[in-house]
Amino acid sequence: MTTTRPPRTRTGTTTERPVRICPYDAEWPRLFELERAALEPAIGTWADGGIHHVGSTAVRGIDAEPVIDILVGTAAEAGRRACLDPLAALGYRHSHPDDRHLHREDPDLGAFYLILVTTADPRFQETLAFREHLRANIHAALGFTGMKRDLVDRYGHDRRAYTTAKVELIDSVLISL
Repeated sequence: MTTTRPPRTRTGTTTERPVRICPYDAEWPRLFELERAALEPAIGTWADGGIHHVGSTAVRGIDAEPVIDILVGTAAEAGRRACLDPLAALGYRHSHPDDRHLHREDPDLGAFYLILVTTADPRFQETLAFREHLRANIHAALGFTGMKRDLVDRYGHDRRAYTTAKVELIDSVLISL
């Protein structure tokens, strides 16, 4: 059964600074684990689907924007909404018109981008599937990185255009999975 959903967007992220892709940093998994250790006591009760490191920083060996992407899945919408106040107390702020996309900047640890969805939301499984696809196929991961670098060359000073093009690229990969 095919589920329809609105187009994915990631506009209005942390700042409108230029897009920057960096070589893989072996610290990224550790930074995620530190953040997960802070998130679990605050929202773990509702995070039935888990707290996952996603995005390019979750794929060993590939270049990425130096932002730790985190996916949190809740079993129900009420649980998702219950996470909002504890996340705000940790310093997470909305980075999108809806309340599913949040960000936090830490002067010592860096930037974190959190996607908060129910496990029934198609984006939950799609995000995990995309991460696993890149982790299992280094050629696909390196190809994705190359395409992101091309997008930075074209849209590096227009974060919204870059993000829109990147989401289209990710969606094109998801169609083939």
